[in-house]
Amino acid sequence: MSMPINNRMWLQSLTDRELAERLINCSQEPDYTYNYDEELELWGFIDVYTTSDGTRFDDMDSAIEYEVEWLNKEHRSDESEDE
Repeated sequence: MSMPINNRMWLQSLTDRELAERLINCSQEPDYTYNYDEELELWGFIDVYTTSDGTRFDDMDSAIEYEVEWLNKEHRSDESEDE
């Protein structure tokens, strides 16, 4: 029987890609277009993928690639974190 692990240990066991996939937020936003009368109308919805630092992408693969790079960058401490 394997020893139970807590959530922190489980997160630390993930690969960079697995962690990146879990950190990215996917949302849908309205997509508008102009019709023949040059009036704005709802065309449909598009998926938007937002990474940990707020960068937005229109496809998951690009967002994951960016997030993996971000995870491996040196942490920069912001002044707001010091307060």
